[in-house]
Amino acid sequence: FAGQVHVLAPGKPLRQAIDSGQLHSMIFWGPPGVGKTTLALAVATQVQHHYRDGAHFIALAAASDPLVMATTIIGPVAPGDTNIKSPESRLIELLRQRALLLVLDNLEQIAGDASLIATILAACPAVTLLAWATGGVLKLLRVREDGEAPVTEEEIKVLVEQGTRAGVFDETE
Repeated sequence: FAGQVHVLAPGKPLRQAIDSGQLHSMIFWGPPGVGKTTLALAVATQVQHHYRDGAHFIALAAASDPLVMATTIIGPVAPGDTNIKSPESRLIELLRQRALLLVLDNLEQIAGDASLIATILAACPAVTLLAWATGGVLKLLRVREDGEAPVTEEEIKVLVEQGTRAGVFDETE
């Protein structure tokens, strides 16, 4: 992974997660050309065998809302599915039955309404999300028992500080 070798270096948190097969849902965010897609695909390639139902790459460039996003994800997850339920309900129904890695490109397309992402994370415990977004504002959500809540700017600063102390990335990145 050119230019960011330290992110996947032995002993680093992401490498440990890959090696143990205990990858957690995560979002890579940054400007175009920094390697988010390359990193996500490298990680997915390394861990897909840990998931009973493998990994699915989903391009969300055309998904402007949760309905289109759900339909876009159903295609590769259940090719030929003709169920007439609402796409959101059908997607959750399908994902509850699977242990897989969903690799989501262009997550910023649904930044204004991340409710489907929150529902997947809450309702489908055997699904891991690996997603990335370019520029713009991405509404990060924390899923709680009482619903979803936005991740505050202060919480993001704390996460960055923790990552820096853990050596996940340099302060200059």
